[in-house]
Amino acid sequence: MSSNSISVGHEIIKSAKWRIISSGTSYVFMFASMIVLARFIKPSEYGTAALVISSIAFFNIISQFGFSPSIVGIKDIDKLFIDTLFTFSLIFASVLYIILFIVSPKIAKFYNNPILSKLLIVTGFTLFLNIIMSIPIALLHRSLNYKRETQVFLIMSLISSITAIIMAILGAGVWALVIPPLVGNLFSVFLAFYFAEYYPAFKLDISRLRKSLNFGLSSFVSNITSFFFHNSIELFMGKIWPSAILGYYTFAKGKYLKVIEAFSSVSISSLFPILSKVSEDKVRLKNVFFRISELFNSILIPIYVILIVGAHFIFNFLFGDIWNQAIIPFQLLCFTQIIRSITIAVNHLQYAINQPDVPAKVQIVVIPIYIFIVYICYIYKTNLITVIIIFTIFSILLPLLNLVVCFIKLKFSIKEFFMHTMLYSLLSSLVLFFVLNISLKYLRQNSRLNIISFMSVIFVSLLLYVLVRYKYFFNQFLNIRSILRTKNISLLSE
Repeated sequence: MSSNSISVGHEIIKSAKWRIISSGTSYVFMFASMIVLARFIKPSEYGTAALVISSIAFFNIISQFGFSPSIVGIKDIDKLFIDTLFTFSLIFASVLYIILFIVSPKIAKFYNNPILSKLLIVTGFTLFLNIIMSIPIALLHRSLNYKRETQVFLIMSLISSITAIIMAILGAGVWALVIPPLVGNLFSVFLAFYFAEYYPAFKLDISRLRKSLNFGLSSFVSNITSFFFHNSIELFMGKIWPSAILGYYTFAKGKYLKVIEAFSSVSISSLFPILSKVSEDKVRLKNVFFRISELFNSILIPIYVILIVGAHFIFNFLFGDIWNQAIIPFQLLCFTQIIRSITIAVNHLQYAINQPDVPAKVQIVVIPIYIFIVYICYIYKTNLITVIIIFTIFSILLPLLNLVVCFIKLKFSIKEFFMHTMLYSLLSSLVLFFVLNISLKYLRQNSRLNIISFMSVIFVSLLLYVLVRYKYFFNQFLNIRSILRTKNISLLSE
């Protein structure tokens, strides 16, 4: 066993550990605040907040221009390089904020929602905070200081969640949805600089700026296209839908995305170095990729099955009857993720084989078609469910195209991939689906459905799922134990 394998394995395991702590604890904070907010905030206020968050997110993506990936990815950087990105980002953020200040009344007029102007002007300050904090966070990530990075995000989540709960209880309405992230960033930014031991200076070097722009271009294009894909519904349909309808969609979207974030934050920090290590050996690369994909599918698919079947009880028990109209959108979005879970590791595979531009190229081809269709829906004032079905189709299409393009390049068999990584997870999850459906239906008909009986059914169903695939999970347990003991990630390809 090489010392390099042990070192890389140790860093990957350490990264995954801190990511699990970060995402798990942050999810607890956010989940607690979501329950309180759902009881105090109206659907129409969620719809208004969605328009604000989408608009600010667009300006945030433009202002950062892929600088964080360049700090992490460029091999040789110096203090002047970092100071250049910091200085340029602040200048550019100032220009963007002036533009936002000017256009905010026009945006409010377009959506016929006067409060949008004030909300945009206030929350626009996140442009500066996000840019300022992205620099030290990228430095922490570059130095593999996941512990400090985790602490920053935990404090940010805690402060944001507490602020949101207090503001919601005090009756702040829509402000309780848009102000807490600003407060969380404000407190965390100082901690990020302290941990990164970076003290910025206002310097600008054109050659270093050009180097960063060239490196981060594909990431920037990918972020822009991804933004329009995930926010076109809010931006277009927010004009014609009542704020409450947009609020139902936003609420459903936010809940299913939390599951993705909680899991993907662990995978993002771990997958790339694992796949990069074996990228020269196509046989080992295929084995590792297939095994990782199978593991993800075995975990994610049953989670989404539980969310789909139990959606009615979960929403009514946790969030109240007011959110019943968000249940069907939530179930459709979860179904989308069952299909997309097939390809959760594909982007990391493309980076490992030095094809980071492929996802961006696929998005450039497909997403304009999707945006055009959403625009047609806007013209004809299409209803919520129809628009979500369209979103579902394209959400499945994008990762599948990425998968096909990547597999053609590597000469991997799509049929073999499906049979090896997904077939058993789907069949086992189908058993889980029927057991849950029958059990919950019986409890509901006999008026015995409560939190205790619901959790008991979930536990028994998951136990049955594990027993159906006991051999696979037992082998995975032995494999992970060996990796943790030896710090040798090459065991994944054996």
